[in-house]
Amino acid sequence: PNTSTNGEILSVGSDLSRDYNTLLQAVEDEVRLHVITRAQLPPDLLGKRTAVSTHHTDKQLRRLYQDCLFVVTPLIDVAQPSGQSATLQAMACGKAVILTKTRGLWEPERLLDGENCLLVEPGDVRGLRAAMDMLLQHPTEAARLGRNARQTVEAHCTSRHFSDRLAEQIKQVLLDSGCQPQSDCN
Repeated sequence: PNTSTNGEILSVGSDLSRDYNTLLQAVEDEVRLHVITRAQLPPDLLGKRTAVSTHHTDKQLRRLYQDCLFVVTPLIDVAQPSGQSATLQAMACGKAVILTKTRGLWEPERLLDGENCLLVEPGDVRGLRAAMDMLLQHPTEAARLGRNARQTVEAHCTSRHFSDRLAEQIKQVLLDSGCQPQSDCN
């Protein structure tokens, strides 16, 4: 069951790869949406139940993730990774995430449509609306996706996992340059 206290859909991010036009077109008027961004949103697309804010402390942001129904990370189709921080933060809070499947999707082997997130095509207003409607109408499915998302983060995406991967990459660069990782190479 959905334990949200505010009944909002949340979307977070200010980078240039965010596709808030598609999100705003996909949101029905009766749906409460909270967008946290410094980007300028088109006023003609803002619904009457859309809130926009810019700055939150880490604690406030975590509470917004915890209290929302689910999170949408709408992206334009770019080749570089985008939306990773907001998506992983939401997943770590046990929230279902709808994410645009871009050419730059990071870790596509771990972001599994219907298992730990919902993936939608870039610019697909109807597909995004259908994904949001499904989660709104099936809170137990949203909760299942959120649980699986949290498990994915715990198994593969903690700070420790990232630091271990970075250490391996540094070690490989050193080896490729002819240095031994524990030597005095500069």
